[in-house]
Amino acid sequence: MKKFFFCVGAQKAGTTFLYKCLKEHEGVSLTPIKELHYFDELEAIRNRKFPLNKIAGPYFIKKRIKLLRKALNDASLSKEQKKWVFQYCLLRRETSKVHKYKWLLNKARKGTALVGDLTPDYTILDLETLKLIKEHFRDARMILILRNPVQRDWSQYKMHMQHEFGNNVTEDIILNYARSKVTDKINQRSNYPRIISRYKSIFGDNLKIFLYDNLRKDPLKFVNKVLDELDLAHFENIEKSIPNKGLSVKMPKDIESKLKRLYYDLIEDTSELLENKKQKMQVKSWNDH
Repeated sequence: MKKFFFCVGAQKAGTTFLYKCLKEHEGVSLTPIKELHYFDELEAIRNRKFPLNKIAGPYFIKKRIKLLRKALNDASLSKEQKKWVFQYCLLRRETSKVHKYKWLLNKARKGTALVGDLTPDYTILDLETLKLIKEHFRDARMILILRNPVQRDWSQYKMHMQHEFGNNVTEDIILNYARSKVTDKINQRSNYPRIISRYKSIFGDNLKIFLYDNLRKDPLKFVNKVLDELDLAHFENIEKSIPNKGLSVKMPKDIESKLKRLYYDLIEDTSELLENKKQKMQVKSWNDH
């Protein structure tokens, strides 16, 4: 039986590490490139009506060219995998064409029953898009990793500045950007009650929630728990190290205090939504740190 799973985030919560680990597992196939963004691009085009929608609009054309270059320059990818990425870049992001994306996902299989797409931006998909995924991938498992929103937001700020300035990024650039972003508005990528409620309403018990804290504490145990939910055999050991691409800039007290105040109630609400008692206590403890 052909099965599918999606790791939908959260961003800056260990999805790259999980992708690298799962890539080594003989029981699962993954897309050749992490973070394809198929459904968030489809949603953006549908909601904003970009021009040239048969291809996806100028912004998305640039994104696909960048994706294709990344694949072509990746020596670890086979010719078949690079061809797969090329075919993916030609796909139309339209509601009526999702079956072609499913067909392409099936082509990514390497003799395995299970194939997965890991794209953290899927955390912020709207209900209409989630229903579309459910329609085409009825029994798919949804993997969601939660990280303390205070730490997650800080990591996101650093990432954005590193993407924009590259090697020229400085501590002052990061701090100025972070202070401009910290307001009284909750970051949608950290709005876990909303994310959990949306996914639960569509996928029910097929939503599987994990905590980034446990990944940091014991990577092997964490990955094996994910494998349990995907009905896959355990790893005996993991050679991959947890990626830490972020610039080593400590979060200032003023930013930390503002984020803690912003997310206090949200953390409490997130804890209440979790069914696992241990996870409830772990999430609740975020307010004590």
